Amino acid sequence: MINCSSDDDSQENETPEIGKNTIFTYKGERNSNGTNYVSKIVRIDQNNGNETDIANLETGPSLHFDNFVYNKITNQILGLEGDIYETYNNINRIFKINVNDGTHSIVTLDNSGGISYNNLIIDNNNNIYAYKYSDRNGTYLPKIVRIDQNNGNETDIANFEIGLNFASLLYNEGTNQILGLESTFFGSGNSQNRLFEINLNDGNYSILNLQNSGGIFYEELIIDNNNNLYAFKGEYLLFSATNYMPRIVRIDQSNGNEIDIANFELSFYSNDTYLEDLVYNKGTKQVLGLLKSQNSLFKINVNDGTYSIVNLDNSEGIFYKELIIK
Repeated sequence: MINCSSDDDSQENETPEIGKNTIFTYKGERNSNGTNYVSKIVRIDQNNGNETDIANLETGPSLHFDNFVYNKITNQILGLEGDIYETYNNINRIFKINVNDGTHSIVTLDNSGGISYNNLIIDNNNNIYAYKYSDRNGTYLPKIVRIDQNNGNETDIANFEIGLNFASLLYNEGTNQILGLESTFFGSGNSQNRLFEINLNDGNYSILNLQNSGGIFYEELIIDNNNNLYAFKGEYLLFSATNYMPRIVRIDQSNGNEIDIANFELSFYSNDTYLEDLVYNKGTKQVLGLLKSQNSLFKINVNDGTYSIVNLDNSEGIFYKELIIK
């Protein structure tokens, strides 16, 4: 069994974390319609879970952010928001949040024809990309687009097959590729799990097949200092009669072969919960992830597979979404 520990949360004062990348997250409240709750970006102390408010966003219903990236040139957190799943009215926007003073501006994206966006990606030159698709237009070709952060204008980078939906996208600075993870469940214990390697220069891509048996799925690609690729690997509960343990795996980008990095206790995987919003901390060589069912932060050592848990605010209705690393 992999060792697990709960970090001490007795420290009262938040101090700079030497050798660690700063992490932020979006903090919202469920069923906040009609209340005075203000959704916000907070900075989290990785030792004890203490929080510092960075930006207050909007009062009332929590925003529907898909994900965030950090722009080191502008010192801004960029957040992609879409509301199509809630009301079937398009609200596609990018929030640009200044980390120093908490102010934010909004760039409006394409809101026509059932268009949705997910998975913001940022490259070495601080260009941002997103996956653009339509749930309501059966002939719309999904694509990767580069987005102008000033005005929302787009440039098509790569087109894909109709119906494709990525579970996770990230940038590999070593190869100048966007890596896309597709994980689709077809029932009867069959899945389609594939890794797309997308060339930003010409839009061409290649595909690697991952394990597709036994109800297996993958979530949350992560990449480390040396461009090693990791993912969270789980199993749909309907097919978990075996003793399968959810885990972090390292994936060989040339052939799809895997090495187990860390296994987690099955109790962490009850009620369809799993680690989400994974990021890599270059300073500590840890994978950080949110277990949303418990509002806790997991810190996973990629060298030995050990992990520790930091508890976050578990007040009624509070939730966290999307880790951002600076």
